Amino acid sequence: MDYRIETKQSFTIVGISRRFLMEDCYRQIPLFWKEIMGQGNRPNGIVGMFGVTYDTTNTDFAYMIGDLYEPWRELPQAFQSLTYEKGTWAVFPVHGQLPESLQSVNSAIWQSWVPEHRESFRFRTSGCVEMYAPLPVNPEETYAEIWLPVDRLM
Repeated sequence: MDYRIETKQSFTIVGISRRFLMEDCYRQIPLFWKEIMGQGNRPNGIVGMFGVTYDTTNTDFAYMIGDLYEPWRELPQAFQSLTYEKGTWAVFPVHGQLPESLQSVNSAIWQSWVPEHRESFRFRTSGCVEMYAPLPVNPEETYAEIWLPVDRLM
């Protein structure tokens, strides 16, 4: 599986969140994206650079659609924020049409990469960050990344 380990400076993501059940998230999250980003109706200027999974339990998790925090912008009350301190991240490239390409890589990460690397890395949180590059004209040329916050054990 293609990945790289890199250090990222601290950053804050702000956006709109909902909770999703694990069993239905691959169907429901794309609908959430369509609701927030569809028809040019982007509440409070959300561009949708990030999708963030956090506050994970055995059955569900919170998911945020958002952007980098800009201190000069006033945040609507409905927005949540998540801050990540400087640290190490496992970064997995995603190529191809969404949401299929992202869901395929995400499944491979959690079914193969995570179990194979438990002795090499400790996960700093139970969630991950999806980073989306600007969408190209051809959906097959879409590029995204999935970031897992990790600490090296060895």
